[in-house]
Amino acid sequence: MDIVCEEVIGVGVDLVSVSRMQSAISRHPRILDRLFSDAEREYCSRAKPPWERWAARFAGKEAVIKALGASPGRMPWRMISIEGGEGRPYIRLLGKAANYARSVGCDRIEISLTHHEGMAVAVAVAIRGVKIRTD
Repeated sequence: MDIVCEEVIGVGVDLVSVSRMQSAISRHPRILDRLFSDAEREYCSRAKPPWERWAARFAGKEAVIKALGASPGRMPWRMISIEGGEGRPYIRLLGKAANYARSVGCDRIEISLTHHEGMAVAVAVAIRGVKIRTD
């Protein structure tokens, strides 16, 4: 009989200053198109002001890259989409990011985002399923 267990590939954590994110977006509004997916832009733009959401998602992307042991050059920012709106966030990988995750055996990524007093924090855990033979 086979049992499927889960193994942690890696954990990533990132911290982003909300005011720094606000400043970067204010100076270069087109950065939103380069960094964020359509779903992320739609969700974050609904908040007034949206800066905490942008910062948390940016931190989340960094945390995902770290959890997978990758570098930003191997995973274009827009190819990591943090979705889920008001509920529990989840990761959707596209293109090169999805291919890289598969290449390291990643089956899923869990993500947690939070923001408080001008800082946004994200923690990501990359996981793969492992079959264990018990007979």
